[in-house]
Amino acid sequence: MSQDKGNQIHKVFDQYMPYYFRYINPIIHKEKNEIHSLNENQIKALLAINHFRKATPTLLSHALNIQKGSLTTIIKALIKMDLIIKEYDVKDERTYYLQLTPSGQEFVKYKEKKIIVEFNNLFESMDEESLKKVVDGFNALVQHFISLE
Repeated sequence: MSQDKGNQIHKVFDQYMPYYFRYINPIIHKEKNEIHSLNENQIKALLAINHFRKATPTLLSHALNIQKGSLTTIIKALIKMDLIIKEYDVKDERTYYLQLTPSGQEFVKYKEKKIIVEFNNLFESMDEESLKKVVDGFNALVQHFISLE
């Protein structure tokens, strides 16, 4: 029975992913404006740090599936752009946390508002019943992941 669940989920994700990369990913992970020109991994890092509030490089590396060497480059660039800061652990000077600066928080708010506008445009023609099914489906997926923690 479990194999069948895996097969069902795989099939639907296999159908979904090309559309995710075509429609969703550019909305969430691309940004070029007059203030910032950020690449996909920089945006992912900012959004992840925002969700975690404080993140170690190890946590980010695992969460985003980015090699630590590449992540170091991303961190340095985001610090240089004044979007994140390093906060060292008072108990262990080797450990530090990444947090959004006020500019980083402003960017995330801007990006979230833009995502909502673009999602509204993308899903404007979807009927209410289908929209409810999509939202309910994602909520069920989130609840399943929460139950695994």
